[in-house]
Amino acid sequence: MLLVVSELVTNAIEHALPPLRLHLAVDEGNHAVRVEVTDGGPAGREGAWAASCEPDEHGRGMKIVDRIALAHGVRVHSNGSLRWAVLSA
Repeated sequence: MLLVVSELVTNAIEHALPPLRLHLAVDEGNHAVRVEVTDGGPAGREGAWAASCEPDEHGRGMKIVDRIALAHGVRVHSNGSLRWAVLSA
């Protein structure tokens, strides 16, 4: 779970505007955890880390989330976007 949280938060830090909000919710009935990261919308430029890397050093975060999460997605709203993932508890 920590890897998925890290990838979603890093994605928001590197590619989106503040504010960033992390929300975790436990679904005891389904033995799952929902991770949500809300941001302030797309940034005009890459974050410092992504801008300093070679192209082959980044860009795998959502592929990692896809492999680990039971489900994941994005909801775009007027103030930014929300990336979410559901993980087995």
